[in-house]
Order: sequence, then C-alpha cells, then structure tokens
Amino acid sequence: MSLKAIKKYVDLCLIGQEAIPERKEIVREQQENVNKELEKLQRCAAYLRDKMDFYERLQQGEEAYDKSNPLEWNKKENSDYDF
Repeated sequence: MSLKAIKKYVDLCLIGQEAIPERKEIVREQQENVNKELEKLQRCAAYLRDKMDFYERLQQGEEAYDKSNPLEWNKKENSDYDF
C-alpha cells in the first residue's frame, strides 16, 4: 500500500464512522492486491521447490543431464538414440 493510500486511510479513520464505506473499499482493494501477490509468490515457491528437487535428483544420479545448463542440452538429443 502506498504512503499516499495509507494517509488517505488514516484521514478517513479520523473522520469516523461516516467514512467506513470508503475505508472498507480501501481494505478490499488492498486484500485483492495481497491475494494476487500471494498467488504469484506461491507459484515462485513451487518453481523453486521443483528446481531444488531437480538438483537433488541430479546429485543422486536420478537425472541423466543438467537441463538447466545450455552446454548439456545436446546430451538429451543424443541420449534419445541408441548407438
């Protein structure tokens, strides 16, 4: 929430109960923004969990090549063929 929005909210609080509808709207908007940010952070956290799992499997030898490393991308292409 921006400083300007916080100031507006505080000013509305000082007005009293007649400003409750406006205060409620500010809180609703903030809740919506936080929920959107939370969803984004949850997607980021899931990506990072998957990446950590991948690196663990790579260290354990459960992955054939490091798909994050461009220098190893041709290994996948070659691993599809039985020479």
